Amino acid sequence: MKLIATMVFALMIGANANAQIKPLEKAVIKTPGLKCEECAALVEKRMVRVDGIRSIKVNYIKKTVAVSWLTDRLHLDDIQLALSNLGFDADSVLAQPVAAKRLPECCRKNPDVAN
Repeated sequence: MKLIATMVFALMIGANANAQIKPLEKAVIKTPGLKCEECAALVEKRMVRVDGIRSIKVNYIKKTVAVSWLTDRLHLDDIQLALSNLGFDADSVLAQPVAAKRLPECCRKNPDVAN
């Protein structure tokens, strides 16, 4: 019985030793159109669902999004594009106009323009 328990324990240690460490990368993305708590919550809620994103922290006062992601699943430009598809400029990637029109009025690029 002790032999079986020892073998199982050895296999568990061996399996953990062979497990790959997935590389994470971090970035802070400038989102100048992000102006309120409501939009910050929207970004966090939607972006945390993106496969490969491990953490996201939105600061609407500094107008930034701090994100960490698995590099084997995402690239920085994928994250910027996802933010753009939500209606926000993300560094040099411009917001998708249709998505930007759906944002709350406070965070729209041109709030005077009607939907």
